[in-house]
Amino acid sequence: MGGPPGGFIGYLPQTRVTYDYSELKASGIASSPTLLDNLNHIRYKLTHKHVDTVTQTSCVLNKSNDVVLCDCTSNNILVELPELTGIIGRTYRIKKIDSGGNTVTISGYGSEQIEGQITRSLSSQYSSLTIIAGNTEWYIF
Repeated sequence: MGGPPGGFIGYLPQTRVTYDYSELKASGIASSPTLLDNLNHIRYKLTHKHVDTVTQTSCVLNKSNDVVLCDCTSNNILVELPELTGIIGRTYRIKKIDSGGNTVTISGYGSEQIEGQITRSLSSQYSSLTIIAGNTEWYIF
């Protein structure tokens, strides 16, 4: 009974979104992106993750990586995280997919740490880390 007209239930919290328009321009979506262009592109980026399978001994992550599947059948793999500057909130999902005895080692850039440690390791099949860039270090979720 008592609610506002039109079935309005509440307010959404205010959220500040910063976005790199160069990606929209490069993709040909718009030279002056509208709010709808931005929302559609962000929705696409959230639902279409780039998956890489890595078999070489080392891999340096960048903007194009989202999900990294590590196949350590033949060797150990070192996954190097990028520098934190300018990528706060960036998320990577790293998973070991083989059953062999080799390991995946995830390393911060330079002296940057992953929740207080320089490296983290994945040694069992299907073990994984979801890691997010913070202001001064990487966080595991």
